[in-house]
This record gives sequence, structure tokens and C-alpha cells, in this order.
Amino acid sequence: MLSTAEPSSAIVSLAIPATLALLAKAVYNIADTAYIGMLNSDEALAAVGVTLPLLRIMVSVENIFAAGAGVLAGRQLGAGQREEGSRTVTTILGFSLFVGIFLCAVGILFMEPLLRSFGASDAVLPQAKDYAFWMFIAALFNLPAQSMNCAARAESSVKISSIAVITGAALNVLLDPVFMFRWGLDMGVEGASLATTISQSVTFFILLWFYGSGRSIIKIHLRSFRLTGRLLWQVTAIGIPTAVILICLVLIRPMKRIASKNMNL
Repeated sequence: MLSTAEPSSAIVSLAIPATLALLAKAVYNIADTAYIGMLNSDEALAAVGVTLPLLRIMVSVENIFAAGAGVLAGRQLGAGQREEGSRTVTTILGFSLFVGIFLCAVGILFMEPLLRSFGASDAVLPQAKDYAFWMFIAALFNLPAQSMNCAARAESSVKISSIAVITGAALNVLLDPVFMFRWGLDMGVEGASLATTISQSVTFFILLWFYGSGRSIIKIHLRSFRLTGRLLWQVTAIGIPTAVILICLVLIRPMKRIASKNMNL
């Protein structure tokens, strides 16, 4: 798009859907917090508070590869190297699947010590574990979806990227009360987490359909998967600065909480 359209119109066409997608991502946390607040449970709100920073760090780690691959693929497409761009995205998408499986397994196996390290007390821990369990399962869908999302933006397919994210966010708003409250499945905090997992899986499958339908510029094929040290270095060199900033911002609240707890404030 940027090579054929007027820069001003192209930027607006790309920026509006991207902005809507970012707002939709914020809806996930806002909806969960708002509905959990309706449970009238301080422990439930605290459970979400100690869990979200951990999960955001997990997403930030994946963002190293997703954002890096998106930028690198965008450069390759701009240079007319479609095959190289497809190889980059296919490889990082496959790598994201392995990272998602690894983080899910580690998160579930070491859930209690991880949550305690972020300030979960004995009263909060049971609900924090309920909330975190499905969030770790969501990594199996969220992490590769993030890679496909960045790739879609790299090839200027921001509409499908926005549709996928907004659909997931809207579904989360609808499913949260059904899964959480007594008139529904009465799962409480766990229901909010399960609703988010289902919603993020829908986003994943929408993006997977887009790349499987042949409508994309970047093509994802198993034969294009070639994981090399050089590719990982190129991708991580691009993605690490953004991820480090996100991780630092995420760590501020739990560090303040832990400090306050140690000072008995």
C-alpha cells in the first residue's frame, strides 16, 4: 500500500484499523476487571492483579519474535523479496508454537512459586491459580496469533488483523458474564480466564484462515520453515528493545506491591 498510494491516505488507512485493534486488546483486561469487580470479592480482584503482570511478561517475551519478524518481513516485502518474507514469517510462526507450548508447560508446572513471587498471598493464591491456568493455556493460541498479527500488518493487511482482534475482544465481553455469574456457568474468576482463552483462540483461527485461504501476500508453508541462528539474531535484535520497555513497565506494579507488603503498608 505504501508503495502505490499517497503517503497521507495510506497512513490513515493503516493507522485507523491498527488503533482500533489496540483499543480492542485493552478491552480484554478492562472487561475482565469490570466483571470480576461485580463478584464483590477483594480476593478475586487481587488474584487478577498478581496474575496479569506475569502473563504480560510472557506476551512481551513472544513480542520479541513477533514484532521482530513483522519488521523484518516488511523490509523483505519492500525489497521485493516475497519468498524471503514468507520464510521469515513461517519460521517465526512455527517457533512461536514451540515457545507457546514451552511457556504453557513451565507456567502450569511452576504456577504457585511464580504467583507467590509476584505477591500472591495464601488468601489470594487459589483464585490466582484458577485465573492463571487458562491464561497459560491461552498462550498456545495467543503467541502464534501475535506472530500472524504482526505479519499481517507488515504486508498492510491491517483490516483482517483488526477484524480478528476486535472479534475476539467482543466475544470476550459477551462470554465473561456467561461463564462467571450464577445465572450462567458460575465459574467465577476461572470463567473470566476461560472466556479470554476461547476468545483468543477465535482470533488465532481467523488469522489462520486468512493465511490458509491464499488471500495473503505472505504465504505460510511447511517447506518454508528454516530456523537458523542468523534469522533468530536478526529478529531478536529488532524485537528486544520494545519487549524490554514493556517488561519494565509491567514490573513496576508488582515490585511496588511486594515492597509495600515487606514494609507492612
